[in-house]
Amino acid sequence: MNYQHLSLHQAPPIGVPLRFFLTAPPFAVLFALGLLFNGPIVLQDRWAPASLGITHLFTLGFITMIMFGALMQLLPVLVGTPVARPGRISTALHLLLTSGTLLLAAGLWSGNTVVLSAAFAVLLLVFSVFMLAAASSLLRTPATHPTIWAIRLALMALLLAVSIGLLLAGGHAWDAITLDRRLTDVHLTWILVGWIGFSITGFAYHLVPMFQMTPDYPALMMRLHVPLMFSLLLLWSVSALLSAAGGGYWSVLNNISATAIATGLAFFAIMTLRLQAQRRRRLPDVSLRYWRVGMLSLLLCVLLWATGTLWPGEQPSFLDTLVVVLYLAGFVTSVITGMLYKIVPFLVWLHSQQWQHKKGVSRGKIPGMKKIIPEQWAYRQFLLQQLALILILLAVIWPAGWTYAAAVALCASWLMLWFNLLRGVKVYKRFVTTADENNDRDPQTTTTPP
Repeated sequence: MNYQHLSLHQAPPIGVPLRFFLTAPPFAVLFALGLLFNGPIVLQDRWAPASLGITHLFTLGFITMIMFGALMQLLPVLVGTPVARPGRISTALHLLLTSGTLLLAAGLWSGNTVVLSAAFAVLLLVFSVFMLAAASSLLRTPATHPTIWAIRLALMALLLAVSIGLLLAGGHAWDAITLDRRLTDVHLTWILVGWIGFSITGFAYHLVPMFQMTPDYPALMMRLHVPLMFSLLLLWSVSALLSAAGGGYWSVLNNISATAIATGLAFFAIMTLRLQAQRRRRLPDVSLRYWRVGMLSLLLCVLLWATGTLWPGEQPSFLDTLVVVLYLAGFVTSVITGMLYKIVPFLVWLHSQQWQHKKGVSRGKIPGMKKIIPEQWAYRQFLLQQLALILILLAVIWPAGWTYAAAVALCASWLMLWFNLLRGVKVYKRFVTTADENNDRDPQTTTTPP
């Protein structure tokens, strides 16, 4: 692996990202249980209270939880300027995001305005703290790698998405705020394409070449892709709202910008698959398989969207839901799970080395990354996740027949993911404990740290 350009000495304590990574799978399990409890209505009616509630368990509790942890870990390493007081900040963010997500899901599900008001306040606080912490790191860095610009624009997209989301939450909670449902699609698009899509793209610029031993992404692509996509999202948002108010010109502009955004997503997927085909290490691993499923799912998303948008006519009622579910369950979930299977073992290996050096302990063999989360266990979870993906897509098309099977498979897959991550963390704890015990038995192995 190539660690060039990484400031590994700036990495925060291992507990900073792990608290987010280990909390995310239980939220995904809650989503699956909500799907199991409520049944087909979740996939048939996007405005149903249960649909709104459990969707945010997944987008905030699973996806954003992992994104927070990844950024808290990668920002100091990639940009070289650590977040101030990472332990305290991450603890506060973790508690606030956990409680805010639960409150929002419960408030949307029940329609309780008091709970929604509390969720509004907590989420406003958590995203304010996160944005300030991330901005303080990004503004101080002298680094100019395109990853940094991708993350900056992802955070700007998050700011826009959260602002719209809080406005929508206020519309649910208080009669004084008009609930404009036209903003829902804008909010969703800035979350899916902006916050999540730009973050994944920025991570990919570093993580794909580093962990999958591929060539670098083309320099021109890394400089222009995300900024162009951000500009297109702005154009799409304005034209979407104005075309909804009535305007043929804005409708045409909206279709053009949407097509350009879809083309940009497909371009990223194709380039990633092309680089993976040129990797130096030919043996596939679980992370690579997850990334490939993610990229193919993204291409299929674009194809399905184009079928429903560019060829007008009578379209199946489930097509829009199918595109969103495929994007979340096929693209986003696959990529971030693939990242976890590389990042968590790498963190255990890195912090084991740093702990050994700090303590001056020469005994205790640092486990290899392949042994931290055994490949066979990760592969079993990968197969179970693919079964769950197939079942949830079938459930979108035939809700009555497949929803419950999909919910069970999703629950089992995410429980296994949680087990695998916990297994990796136990390897670190066991290494530290064993090395300490060996050192106590043979104090001659202790040396003074440099």
